[in-house]
Amino acid sequence: MYLDVILVTKSYVLLPKLNIMKSRNNYFIAILALITIQMGCTPAERPAAVELEKNALIGSWRLIKTIEIGHEDSTNRRDGDEKFYIKHVNNTHFVWVEYDRINNTLLGTGGGTYTLEGNTYTEYIQFYYPAGANELGQAIPFRAELSKDGIWHHTGYAKLMEFDPETAENVMVDSAIIDELWKRIDIKPADDSNGQLVGSWDFVNFLEQSDSTYSEYPPFYGIMKILTPTHFTWVQYNTEGDEIFGIGGGPYSIVGDQYTEHIEFIYPQDLDLIGVNAVYNWKQDHDNHWNISGVVENRKAPQKREENWERYKAVLESEAEPEPESMN
Repeated sequence: MYLDVILVTKSYVLLPKLNIMKSRNNYFIAILALITIQMGCTPAERPAAVELEKNALIGSWRLIKTIEIGHEDSTNRRDGDEKFYIKHVNNTHFVWVEYDRINNTLLGTGGGTYTLEGNTYTEYIQFYYPAGANELGQAIPFRAELSKDGIWHHTGYAKLMEFDPETAENVMVDSAIIDELWKRIDIKPADDSNGQLVGSWDFVNFLEQSDSTYSEYPPFYGIMKILTPTHFTWVQYNTEGDEIFGIGGGPYSIVGDQYTEHIEFIYPQDLDLIGVNAVYNWKQDHDNHWNISGVVENRKAPQKREENWERYKAVLESEAEPEPESMN
């Protein structure tokens, strides 16, 4: 049996379908928790909203508080000393990373394109780790607010899907409420005052060590680099399946024609690369082409490398994104 449940928060209403037969406890927990959120938040936790401008969320953010209702493994996740939980947003893409600092282990990541229309922030999930997640392929709408002191608060819900053998399709069986507070990472932006590199870049080819010809990857092997004013993240994923081949990132700096990446995390794990710098010379033949060549300071042996990137093109009409469910 399904029941449309109206979940009322401070500023808006969510209308997820909950499977009461399967998730009766989650239903009552969700209602109680949302009442608590609505009535119990202090002004610091639920800051007064200001109108969001088009580029208001561009930057790198650390998670300071979250409440997830509906996931069986729900926890109060946040950035801290033992792990970092960060989200990077540029003008077209977002990526979030949860990483165990102590054991240098990737706990989770996801990303894709996004839209921001008024106070509706919608994430279109194109890659996700670990594999088999419900979120992959979803359009997840959030009600976004940005306080005058820079706290980003968004609330939305993700569908929980299961395979239905009768219809041979994935069907929604439940939903998970996501309520998060983010704080902008307070570090000096890279010296890129014109924003030449901020954005998303598609990988073209590379030249490594003493190779004489450039190497490419097969078409299904998607490689993207996402740059905010302070951080970079590269991700390699299967564009035709549910698999992330690799991801890494950290802060970067620009001094003249020298572009330096400080590798803060990497997956699959490579302890010889964590904490080292990749120092490149960079140039742009034109606005949409970016070339870097230099040395990755691998602890075993420095690695010479050259890479070519093309600025991300808008999603083709033939690759239309799924429509999110209304937040109103």
